[in-house]
Amino acid sequence: MMDIETIIHLNKQAGKQAKKDEIKPKVLDYDDLHNLKQGDISSIRNIPNLGDHIPSGWSKFDVNKLKDKLSVPEWWYGCKILKGGELWCDSSGFGAPDEPSLTTPEFIDVVQKLYESYPEIGLGLCCTGQFQVGVRCYIEGLQ
Repeated sequence: MMDIETIIHLNKQAGKQAKKDEIKPKVLDYDDLHNLKQGDISSIRNIPNLGDHIPSGWSKFDVNKLKDKLSVPEWWYGCKILKGGELWCDSSGFGAPDEPSLTTPEFIDVVQKLYESYPEIGLGLCCTGQFQVGVRCYIEGLQ
């Protein structure tokens, strides 16, 4: 298991690389969302790792703003949906619904609900650990 210092270091390195390479958040299109509903998760397998970098012209979007539209259990807030608005997701493939990170089906459900209200949302990994990843949502043009 990675210690917190290693995770922080890796996320800073990812941020520096994302900035250098001018990587932008991934915006899912109609086909991506349709394929997710059909069980094809290929569109979420390549969400870019932005680390701590926020690309120029983009701003963080706080998922908690849509709390009334997400229709998820209250206990998810603070663990699966972080206080800063990021989504905390299982990346091992072995996560269970009763654990404090979103399973793949839970993540897909939340993302689809987000896109119903904000189809322009971009997604980027903001932190990666050994078994979980943080997914940050971004909006282009808002400050």
